[in-house]
Amino acid sequence: MNEVTLSLYRFAGSLDLEREVIWERMLGDSKPYWHAIAGLEIRPGQFRGPALFFDENVCRHARGVAQAAVPPSLLRERPWDSILPLLGFATRYGRGEVTVLSAEQLCCLDEAELEGIFSAGVLLDARAAESLVLMGKGELAGLAGLSGRAGAVVEAVEDGDFGHCGEAMTIHYEGVPWQFELTDRTRCISELRDYEGRRTGHGVVLCENRLGGRTALYPYDSQGSAAVFGRQVRAMLSPSFLSWARQQQLLAVLEWLLRGPVPLFVPGAPSVFPLLVEQDGRLVVAVMSLLPDPVESLTLRLAAPAFPIAEVHALQEDGGWKVLDVPARTQNGICTVETGLRLGYLEATVLTLA
Repeated sequence: MNEVTLSLYRFAGSLDLEREVIWERMLGDSKPYWHAIAGLEIRPGQFRGPALFFDENVCRHARGVAQAAVPPSLLRERPWDSILPLLGFATRYGRGEVTVLSAEQLCCLDEAELEGIFSAGVLLDARAAESLVLMGKGELAGLAGLSGRAGAVVEAVEDGDFGHCGEAMTIHYEGVPWQFELTDRTRCISELRDYEGRRTGHGVVLCENRLGGRTALYPYDSQGSAAVFGRQVRAMLSPSFLSWARQQQLLAVLEWLLRGPVPLFVPGAPSVFPLLVEQDGRLVVAVMSLLPDPVESLTLRLAAPAFPIAEVHALQEDGGWKVLDVPARTQNGICTVETGLRLGYLEATVLTLA
């Protein structure tokens, strides 16, 4: 990212910079800030985090849209792209140590690509898992087939390694969970329950496959939606899904898939969008807050880099860098940095750690 382009567009008409001098002043005032970011010489391959897979040909494989309006119905929702950052996890696009798949994206891969991805970590939603079964490759996620739907109102943690046992997460707005026939390679870490607390099906399912890879299946259809007080809420993006319990579960799931710490997690700060860049001898972290309540003290939880972190610098509005007198504590492969920075609504901070 050696160049930054700002596009200013007024929906009511064209932008007249001769009269709208406020935009000229804004661009002029912020130029040093953007120059400082461009000076970091960030490249696409340097981003770290769970990899959000994308293939533009997914619309060719969309299922269940025969009676729907075309072409909007061919567009696939991508809730993981928002879920993970909003719960504090830095992400990137492409394929990686953990690849995140939704809807029919799997159908865009050939057999060699599929086995390559499933040789590492994979996070799936229900429709992606269904795609895998229909391709005859369900065993890569410990799935022997489809087994209908499960009526449920909560998902309850049943494995203490992935949250507090018995803690319930409301799933009213996630649609009816999908169910699968599971092989003996699987491990259920949560269960679905009805209003009377009875088990109605499996929740999140983990698997270690024959390729040595690990998978995690969430039983919700990413293409679903539900009406909430007269408004449509996309599945997996409801306030009840984006909860502290879900954050704790996903942190444990991602680290199980990775067999180690996630590259960057921002604790105690819901609704932030973090990014992590790894360069030779330096980490670059950016965090933007989308929460109206301020983050009083920003904390970073990083997978310990190969080099020691001796200094932390914060980018200032004038384009300069301020040294933060904060220690980086490393234990069990996790590096924690308590920056002390306050992050307000729609504010962003850029840090370098070296």
